[in-house]
Amino acid sequence: MWALLRYISLCGVAGLALNIATPAVAQENRSSIDDNSDSQQSTEGRSAQANDILVMGKRAATPSLGALGDRPVLDTPYSVATFNGATIKDIQARSLTDLVRLEPSATTNLSDVTEGSDFLLRGFSASTYYMDSVPGLGGSRSDPPLELYDGVQILKGAAGFLFGFTSPGGIVNFVSKRPRSQPFLDAEVGYTQDSLFRGHVDTGISTSDGRFGTRLNVAGERGTNRYLDTGIRRYAIGLNNNFTLTPTTTIQLDGQHSRRRLIGSAFGILLSPGLGIPDPISGTTRLGARYGGYRYEIDSGNLALIQQLGGDWTARLDGAITRNVFSFFDTARMMINPAGDTLYGNFNINRRQVTKAGQLRLSGSVDTGPINHVITIGLYGTRQETLTGRASNGLTTTGSFLPGGNIYVDLPDFPDPGVEVPSLRLGYRSQNLTEKAAFLSDTVGIGEHWQLLVGGRYVWRDQTNFAPTGAVTQRDDRKKFTPTTALLWKPSSDITAYASYAQSLQAGGTAPAGSANAGEVQPPMVSKQYEAGVKAQLGGLLATAAIFRIERAFEFLQARAGQLPVYTQNGIQRHDGAEVALSGNVGRAWRFIGGIQLLDPKIRNGLPTLVAKKPPAVPDFQAKLFVEYAPPELAGFALNATLNYTSDSYQDALNTLKLDDFFTASAGLRYRFEAVGMPMTARVSVTNLFDKRYWQPASLLVPGAPRSVSMSLAAEF
Repeated sequence: MWALLRYISLCGVAGLALNIATPAVAQENRSSIDDNSDSQQSTEGRSAQANDILVMGKRAATPSLGALGDRPVLDTPYSVATFNGATIKDIQARSLTDLVRLEPSATTNLSDVTEGSDFLLRGFSASTYYMDSVPGLGGSRSDPPLELYDGVQILKGAAGFLFGFTSPGGIVNFVSKRPRSQPFLDAEVGYTQDSLFRGHVDTGISTSDGRFGTRLNVAGERGTNRYLDTGIRRYAIGLNNNFTLTPTTTIQLDGQHSRRRLIGSAFGILLSPGLGIPDPISGTTRLGARYGGYRYEIDSGNLALIQQLGGDWTARLDGAITRNVFSFFDTARMMINPAGDTLYGNFNINRRQVTKAGQLRLSGSVDTGPINHVITIGLYGTRQETLTGRASNGLTTTGSFLPGGNIYVDLPDFPDPGVEVPSLRLGYRSQNLTEKAAFLSDTVGIGEHWQLLVGGRYVWRDQTNFAPTGAVTQRDDRKKFTPTTALLWKPSSDITAYASYAQSLQAGGTAPAGSANAGEVQPPMVSKQYEAGVKAQLGGLLATAAIFRIERAFEFLQARAGQLPVYTQNGIQRHDGAEVALSGNVGRAWRFIGGIQLLDPKIRNGLPTLVAKKPPAVPDFQAKLFVEYAPPELAGFALNATLNYTSDSYQDALNTLKLDDFFTASAGLRYRFEAVGMPMTARVSVTNLFDKRYWQPASLLVPGAPRSVSMSLAAEF
């Protein structure tokens, strides 16, 4: 009802505006309408689309950096990867799992058909998602629908000053679609093996004077994925509105609702103590019970007021409210002997989070004699309440292991044992989280080639966890200043070298389903990062390189003989690393995205048995490359290939269970043409071309995705 009422009101406003605007549309943009949307493609040739196709091209080179606002990549002392809408479409990405196949610093742990996309950045969990730099989209395993967004930005490394409480690995920022200056209607249908069908409609309209524009996206997907034989039921709707009240005042009002349900999903295989890593199984093997699954819902509303104050000074006020509901009732498997025999069970957890967030940011520049200052100052606040479901007997997690099945064959269709799923109706408030912050930064221009960035965020954070009885079980009330500083040298407008230091405050991890303390939240952690790098724009190609060190408390699943493992904190996790990345066009025919990452991850201090060990699921080396070739003599055609290599890693904290390295390759074809007077685009792609079997880097055994064919047809009406 909460989401329905909001969408009725939003759609009513939009419908009224559409009726008013219909007689007088198709005029040029005035101020509030974005004419550079990714979906606005031309069939006149590749050169006409250069800005839309470049991953780090003209549009993609201005990421949103939280407290710093929008800044060109070459003017920032951070490592940023930006994927625009055209790239998302060309690789037929349906989730972050598909997208991070192109990012060398990202390591996939869980995919979108186990529970949800869960991956590491620089070896640390990327557990914080933002929409237009405002929190609330949940985190790992929430999988916001990509159809509703104009692009995805991945900021790598500690970002405490920029975004507040974040993982030291980095954050993921989803960029909302904005209305266009002219009416349009785009539609796409697609298919993925074995029987998974999807559709997407993107449409919008604006008034002739450009003072109002609206954009509606509706997407859905239904069927069975070849990967783990998992059923998928997914739909999403998003409405984005721009209002230009005056030439200097703009309001953006957005809303979305999405729901994703997995049927028969399994999040992985646990190993009984004493067993070694088994041979990899086929990614088509059904690991989950048919009656189990996973469900995630997102309802959100976002409001932004943007006021030009004169000169280059701008004030921006953002507010958001988001409701996330996630229900775990998928299958866990425990291998009990070398032959692959298992116990199986569905462990049920039901939880709802409501997040309210707001931010006020003022930015601009002043000169003090020969020195220029680019200043950002702001206030931020968020409040999150978590409701955890309970069964009628008071349990918050229900389920148990039963004997049955073998990992090398599909799990038989065992009857539903009828275990009660915890209900939110019987739920209790399990956590309250309040965060308030003030931030300030000054980027000082020293001469023609040097810049010094100095900034900090002062955070007040209060986190309280409750027992089902209402008693306080954990309280963490702290104040913390997280500084950042960086020195940039720009010998020319196309080259930047930098060195930076940053701290970040991060929420403690949540014990995963299948652990003895599932759902328990660990204490907050402070991380530190040192980074130095260089960026160069080489024509249409952006090249970046960086070296870094990140330190943070170590969290892991601690094995226990004859019992479920316990998720805990102990010791310091330090990652020394280097990365090189390339993205963009070479000439008119070639496009490249990719790079390499080298890591030296180690545990410092803590339990003597863990010191000098490598953290679980963190490979030393990764290399990824996406190559596209559009032959000039074959107008409209483009061929692409994606190559991925991941080195070996360990499945356990004691480094006794090694996961082998693996190499996968994918290929695709795109053809742009015109039919019945409409521009159309056909795409075909094959992932894991050679059907390689492997275990993904994870603390559980998770099989890699099998070979799979996807195809789609898009039309611009």
